[in-house]
Amino acid sequence: MAHFPNKLASQQNIIVQNLAQLTLDYQKTKSERQQIIHLCTEEDLSFLEELELVTVSLRGYASQIEASAGVENREEAIANLQIYIT
Repeated sequence: MAHFPNKLASQQNIIVQNLAQLTLDYQKTKSERQQIIHLCTEEDLSFLEELELVTVSLRGYASQIEASAGVENREEAIANLQIYIT
C-alpha cells in the first residue's frame, strides 16, 4: 500500500501543474476572447459561454485539489464535468 500515497501525491502534482498552465493560458488569451466576443453571433456566444463555464469549473476543482488533495462533493463534481463531454 506504500504506492498509493505516492500515486495520489503524483496525481495531485500533475493537477496543480495543469492548473498553473490553465491559469496562465486563460490570462494570456483574455484579449483574444474579448475580440472573439465582438465578432460572434449569438450561437457562437453560447459555445464561448460553455467554454468559460468548463474552464471555471476545472480551475475550481483543481484549486480544491491543490488546497486539500480532494474535491468536495466528488460525485457532484464528476456529474458536472460529464455534462461537458457528452
